[in-house]
Amino acid sequence: DGWTWRKWASGCCELDGKKDAVSFSSLSQSGNIYYAQTGAWTFPFPLTEVNTATFGFLSTAGNVFMWGEKASTTGIGNSFIGRGNSAAVAGTPSVHITGKWR
Repeated sequence: DGWTWRKWASGCCELDGKKDAVSFSSLSQSGNIYYAQTGAWTFPFPLTEVNTATFGFLSTAGNVFMWGEKASTTGIGNSFIGRGNSAAVAGTPSVHITGKWR
């Protein structure tokens, strides 16, 4: 994972993570959602608090969304992309974290 971040003296911080481009020739199905796992995220340093985690997936395919599992102070367990059909999809996963570093 590639990370950039900003830390403030107040203890607040922002982190932006980006993974290498991924592609999936087919997606798994759960009910009406087709999904694929994009992997876990390990923060570049431990946080004392995670306030928000916002996911993105830059893709040439339409109607693709991304979500993650529960965040801890050291990272996010897993992240996924989903869509309404099983067509192949490729893109670049990213995450924006706000929290506290001290």
